[in-house]
Amino acid sequence: MKRLLPILGILLLTSGIFAQQVRDTVTVDDSNIDLYEAYTTYDFWDVVDDVGYGGSHHVLLRSGGNDGPTGAYTKWTLDVPQSGYYMTYFYLPVNSNSRNRALYVVAPFGGTPDSLRFNQSEQGGYWRPLGIYYFIEGTDSYIQMIDDSVSTTGYAVRSDAVRIITSNGAPDLEPERRNSYNFAEVNIGWYEDWTFDVYNIGDQALTIDNLSADTPNFSVPAPGVPHVIPAHSKSQITVRFSPTSELVVYDTLRISSDDSMEPLISIPVRGEGTALTVVLNNDNGAPSYVELSGAWTNSNGIAVCEGIPNATSRYSIQSTSPGARAQYNPDIPVSGQYNVYYAGPLTDNASDHALIEVYPFGSPLPDSVYINQNVAAACVWKFIGTYYFIEGTLNYVFMVNDGTGAGYVLRTDLMKFVSVPARPKIEIPSTSIDFGEVAVENIATQYMMIKNIGSQELVINSLELESDFFSVVSPTTFPISIPALDSINVQLRFQPAQVRDYADTLIVNSNDWDFPMISKMIYGRGIGEQMYVDNPANDSDPHPYWSSFPDLSFAPYPGDSLAQIDTTLYNHWYFSSSAVGYNLNHLYLFSARNPGAWVEWSLTMQNTMEYDIYIYSIASEIDANAVPYIVNPFTADPDTVIVDQANNSGWILLGRYPFIAGLPNTVTLLNDTSYTLQGGQSTLRADAVLVQEPDYVGIGTEFDPMPMDFQLSQNYPNPFNPTTSIEFGIPYQANVQLSIYNILGQRIATLVSGDLPNGHYKVKWNGLDAFGKQVSSGMYFYQLTTPTGELTKKMLFLK
Repeated sequence: MKRLLPILGILLLTSGIFAQQVRDTVTVDDSNIDLYEAYTTYDFWDVVDDVGYGGSHHVLLRSGGNDGPTGAYTKWTLDVPQSGYYMTYFYLPVNSNSRNRALYVVAPFGGTPDSLRFNQSEQGGYWRPLGIYYFIEGTDSYIQMIDDSVSTTGYAVRSDAVRIITSNGAPDLEPERRNSYNFAEVNIGWYEDWTFDVYNIGDQALTIDNLSADTPNFSVPAPGVPHVIPAHSKSQITVRFSPTSELVVYDTLRISSDDSMEPLISIPVRGEGTALTVVLNNDNGAPSYVELSGAWTNSNGIAVCEGIPNATSRYSIQSTSPGARAQYNPDIPVSGQYNVYYAGPLTDNASDHALIEVYPFGSPLPDSVYINQNVAAACVWKFIGTYYFIEGTLNYVFMVNDGTGAGYVLRTDLMKFVSVPARPKIEIPSTSIDFGEVAVENIATQYMMIKNIGSQELVINSLELESDFFSVVSPTTFPISIPALDSINVQLRFQPAQVRDYADTLIVNSNDWDFPMISKMIYGRGIGEQMYVDNPANDSDPHPYWSSFPDLSFAPYPGDSLAQIDTTLYNHWYFSSSAVGYNLNHLYLFSARNPGAWVEWSLTMQNTMEYDIYIYSIASEIDANAVPYIVNPFTADPDTVIVDQANNSGWILLGRYPFIAGLPNTVTLLNDTSYTLQGGQSTLRADAVLVQEPDYVGIGTEFDPMPMDFQLSQNYPNPFNPTTSIEFGIPYQANVQLSIYNILGQRIATLVSGDLPNGHYKVKWNGLDAFGKQVSSGMYFYQLTTPTGELTKKMLFLK
């Protein structure tokens, strides 16, 4: 039988006891004739004794000078002891005559080669990092140094040693980079993100327990902590720069983890806050700058302001051009308050009472401001005023000779418009808050930032939630004031009482002019007791709940191709660490050579109740399409479930079975060749097993009164990928069925079928049909069949 309704969102449980961290180092020197190759089409590679790592290195003196490639290269073959991420380095002796842009190519087997260039003259005498790469076990990965024609100096090409390092013990955290990161300029009220990779090169899972910076200008929106990185895997950290003023800000990102050798990693960060700015220059000409009347002449005298190109200024002689008038027409990117400034050339003969008229769109009369155009510095910004400008090109500023100013000329040059929200302005960067999966009665906390990006004080009057399952931990006393261009963090708590999905709306009431009330959705999912049993990570790491026959043996070339297998070991389980499977590894076996072989998982739970049992499958075209799994409940008869391993991947539900607290049930994968050889495939795979408290029924709470009639709600989310939830209600105990249909009217899956008591229910659909296969994108219908008729709605699945 095939009962294949997989579930997503499985909780990872990891041990808190780690072995001592030991780094595993593989070094390939130029003296290793088995793993090092030096090639050239002409000239010769010479060996320089007594200089270099291990006492020597190779050098090629280019007889053709600096012109043209020689076709020469050196190659280091890496004998990788186990698959995983490795820090990668090269070594050269100290020198002063080598190529300034030598090409290095790192070629992980099965991955994309990475090309890097280094100055060999400057980077000798120490191990120089190339980066962090994922290498497959074996000798199929390599590093090359290639002599091409890009270098412009140096006549010697040098080659010495390479090294890769990983950890074979405790967690070991390595960031993609440790040097300072510069965010450059970011507008006030906006933000810029930097996302970089972090690697766990250790053999055990690593937990990042804190990500922080010292100033409020820098934050870490992702990932949430604690954050687990599996062994020999990578993750990403996103750092956000949100400037609150026009200052250069220096800070430090701090990453703390359970890496025993380096529990705290610090990375310097820098950013500069700038306002949203529009600068107009007389050099631009129409339509942004137009001389409407009077005689105007070019001048080489200019305002010299950093970052602003400026070729000339213009002037009009006051005595001969009364009424001269020039127009600036800015293209305002966003409606709002703007400060207006003027800058002209260093001069002492300009008008000391120049008239500037500002016409914001819709103003019947201008705002008239007089400035002294004479300045004694190359860049002096004269403040004109603050105005509300509408987005677009409907606002104008005029420079006018009205005859009131002393001085020889009236000048035009640079006009600057700088955005300033002239009121309290609320911003909540999070679109929604998802607590994810939390065990029933446990407590989870998250933080939500509320920012004031305006120039006046923002007042938060209240934070409101409807349910008791979500709550605000802090602040609890209102009103709360947030100064201009500042922020606060709101701490939220989630404590589920049942195994079901939860949702609520957080309402933020403030004195924001435009949005005095903002709503943010909050989600969470209560989960029951869970346990997973995975295959051993390697031959020295047996799992206490795992057994097998024949005994485990490990192939030197793990993989799926028969050509890669040691044929003398056909009668063994193979361990694969090829980044495939739950926790990125699994076991496999050749079924024809091993009739009767088995793997057994022993499962003991804390409560006496029914639990769902899932197995993890890896789809491969060479896998058996009929694999028996035998479930042995302690208090019931064995149940055999046939799983198609060739066409199903992910978590597959075997069924729901009774457990007695403290007493083991077992699941056995059996190589019964009467099943496993039916389709002619050759391989069986064994991976993890999950036991989970059933999660689909959630009876109504005090916020959900008992339904008065049969109800079927619109699924959420819709459209969806990969999962969606369907809620329905029944007013009295009844036999109901909830089914999924395609657009042809064919029933493809049944989610619920049976006699249920009255109440509200929620079912999760993973987009799989009754055979465990992923459905295609498109429209589907879900129908609730009741004693009084059918209720039908449609939904959209997108890939």
